Parts: sequence; structure tokens; C-alpha cells
Amino acid sequence: MRALRRFAKIAYAYTLGRNSAQPSTADFWYRQAYARVTDEASLARYRAGGSPWPEYFFDQTVKLGYRMVREDGVPILCYGPPIGDQVNPEAAFQYILGLADHARSTAAEADRAKFLAATDAMLATQTPEGGYPYHFDYFDCKSGWTSALAQARGVSVMVRAWKATGDLKYLDSAQRAIALFDVPVTEGGYLAIFEPEQCPFFEEYPEMNSVVMNGFLSTAFGLWELAEWAEDEKARQLLDLALDSLEKMLPHFVHDGWTVYDLRPGETRPNPHSAFYHVMVVEYMKVLSVIAPRPAFTKILSEWQAMDTPLNRARATIRKIMFKVAVR
Repeated sequence: MRALRRFAKIAYAYTLGRNSAQPSTADFWYRQAYARVTDEASLARYRAGGSPWPEYFFDQTVKLGYRMVREDGVPILCYGPPIGDQVNPEAAFQYILGLADHARSTAAEADRAKFLAATDAMLATQTPEGGYPYHFDYFDCKSGWTSALAQARGVSVMVRAWKATGDLKYLDSAQRAIALFDVPVTEGGYLAIFEPEQCPFFEEYPEMNSVVMNGFLSTAFGLWELAEWAEDEKARQLLDLALDSLEKMLPHFVHDGWTVYDLRPGETRPNPHSAFYHVMVVEYMKVLSVIAPRPAFTKILSEWQAMDTPLNRARATIRKIMFKVAVR
């Protein structure tokens, strides 16, 4: 009976719950930000539009429809017990990128002020080591933990604030945010080893050894922007490391004709992406194949796009629910 109740709860979250009037984490995450940079022409427009700051690679303004937002422009995610209502730095930075894009499109001082106020609120949370911490426990990650994913997304926010104002505190924040990317997770950093290929990658959940594909993939965008707009050499070196590893790792994240979320060592059951997350990583690959044009990335993009059929979506939804019931 307990398993049946859990199945019903998870099934609701992945279907009707995503459109519920009740605030939830799904209400934030399941707002799809589609790629803006998908070919050479759109990349040229992105570069040409760098003043006062560039549009983000993905249309994050879709996140601005989320309702639980503090007065300073930082969203609050409703996790339910025992976590409760919390600031998730990755969600906050996605929302702020939406504010930045909105302010850029309106050119209104009030919108620019909202973008910078939210940025300053997150800047104030940054630790001396450069982390943007999560102040709640999440499975094996204990309060105060940080994530390569949130760090890289924060880089993109801080780069825009720096370009908007010329204030070096934002550039300093972006540079400090990547300070631990080349430090092993065993020493408090984000650098881990993907065992099947023995290649380095940046861990989304450093205390969990979870090898989350979209989390690592996302880090490339922040590193690319810091290297592009600030000519930051460390960011460039870390980006090259990420791209080389992604070439080797991404083909492993497919099972039975569908992409998977993670490859946790010791877990024998594949953790398939939901249909939404499959679309999300396809959108990520659209951008990656343009900003880092490698034949391997173009091939992976084509393969993943071809997977997205109604039948595969239905199968993935069922398999995702069954995995959640069995593992968590």
C-alpha cells in the first residue's frame, strides 16, 4: 500500500501536478527554456548583442511566470517537508537570467534595477571560497553544500551584471565561482572522475558521486561566457577540459533508445530522463554544437532529436515513475 501511494504521488507530480495551482518545485523546473543560439547566424547575433549585455543562450524569461518570489527578486522553491521553502541557487540564477533578458528587451531602468537587486542578493551569499551555498540538506549533500551547476549558472549572471555596470565586484564573483573547479571533490572542489572513460568532469552533487549529465553539460555555458566576454584563461582551460570529457561521456548517457539522467556508480537500474528533461538536454546540445562545433556533438544532437517520439515519451514517463518508486 505504501508503494502504491508513492507511485500515485510521483505519477501526479510528473503529470497533472506540473500544472497545479499549488506552488511546487515542478512549477519552476518544468518551464522549458528553449535555445536561442542554434546556428552560426544566431551565434553572430548573440555576440553582436553584447552591449549592454548579451541575451542568454536559452530563453529564461519563461521562468518569470513563477509566483513564489521574494521582494529582492530571488525565487523560493516549495519542496514540502522536511526541506520546506528554500532558495535554490541554481533556480535563483535561472530566474535572474530571465530578469536580465527582460531588462535588456525593455531597456527600462526599473527592470534593470530588479535584475541587479536580485544579482546583489545572490552575490551577498557567496562564500570566501567562491561558493553559492545551498542552505538545506539534499540527500547526502548537507546544508552549506555547493554545486558546479549552480556555480556555472551564477557565472553567467555575474558576467551580465559586470557588463551592465562595469563594477569589478561582479567579475570577481564570476572568477571566484570557478576557483574550485580544478580541485578534487575529495578536497572540497567539483572535479571528479568518470570511471568508464577515466576522464575528469565537474560534479553537480559533490557529496553524492552522482554523475548527473545535464549538470555537467550546463557548466560549459558559464565557462564559455566567462572565457568569451572576460577573456578569462582559467575558464578557457576548464572549458577545454569539459568539452573533451563531454565527447567521451555523453554517448554513455543513453539506455534503450532514450537519454538518462545520471550514471551513479553501483546503481544497476537506469534512471531515464522524463520527457521534459530529454527536451532540455536536446536544447543544451543545440547550443553546445554551435559554440563548440565538434562532429561528435553534432552527431549526438541528431541522435537525441530522433529519439523524441510519442511512444518513447510515454515509455520514458512510465520508466521514470517506476525508477523513482523503486530507488527513492
